[in-house]
Amino acid sequence: MGSWGLRSFDNDDAMDWLHKLNRTGDFALVQETLNCIMEPPRGWCQFAVELRALAAAEIVASYLGHPPPGKEGLEEWVRQRTDWFTPEILTLARQVVASIKSKSELKENGSDNKASQAEWLDSVSDLERRLQDS
Repeated sequence: MGSWGLRSFDNDDAMDWLHKLNRTGDFALVQETLNCIMEPPRGWCQFAVELRALAAAEIVASYLGHPPPGKEGLEEWVRQRTDWFTPEILTLARQVVASIKSKSELKENGSDNKASQAEWLDSVSDLERRLQDS
């Protein structure tokens, strides 16, 4: 996996997921991806599942008008596709982000560097705040 930062879209897994969403236009992928976190962990690939789940939560935050920094165009693109958004998806996105923030492979193994861990936590906390601003 390639990673160049600590924000939700700063890695290959999340960007590949976003490109798939863009290519297919199938927003059921958002809910499917979020639901994967609520299932039992899948071992070595759980890290990638969590990266994609944070990207899916970013789509929900973008729909709410709170895109991630540097992805402001995402809001307009997501809002043009309104038939997929439900209050249940918002609730699920909030639960998923809270779960990843509190106990996850990303939290445990994302970085050995305490400064990077704090930066990652700040990024996830920012996403959590943007999901609350509805």
